[in-house]
Amino acid sequence: MTTMCLALVLVATAAPSAAQYEQNSMTVSTGSVAPGGTFEVRGCCFDPGSNVQVIFNSTPIVLGTLVADSIGAVSGSFAAPAGVELGSHTVQLVGTSGGQPLTLSTAIQVVVGGALGSAVAPPAAMGTDLPRTGSSDTARFTAMGAALVAAGGFFVIASRKRRATA
Repeated sequence: MTTMCLALVLVATAAPSAAQYEQNSMTVSTGSVAPGGTFEVRGCCFDPGSNVQVIFNSTPIVLGTLVADSIGAVSGSFAAPAGVELGSHTVQLVGTSGGQPLTLSTAIQVVVGGALGSAVAPPAAMGTDLPRTGSSDTARFTAMGAALVAAGGFFVIASRKRRATA
């Protein structure tokens, strides 16, 4: 059993191989990000050792340059430009594959507050806080619940003893 667990750890931490990537593929870690928020980008299959530019579009902004590893994969973490408009944008990886130009792109949404799924302003921006509901004193209710379970168990045992003696 210990050997099997060790093998799983080695597989999980092994460097990616070319077989793990779809040919000429690109992914981002999230579908939505806040202005200035970070996201990760991964792509394959560029020329090993070549430079790959990461570009944020609608208005092209070069976020940085990555160097393709020995299998042509790139990955890195970048920040969405702070002043970018809310809405749909694209992130591009621009490099070479087989000596020919290769551009990969994927969509990303820029929203207020990050990965919310829509451009909704947070409550503080609207001038109100969310109402507080429920109770933060759960210890008292937990103790009452445990006491009720114990009392129920006592009554079950007492009724079984009563039936056994009858």
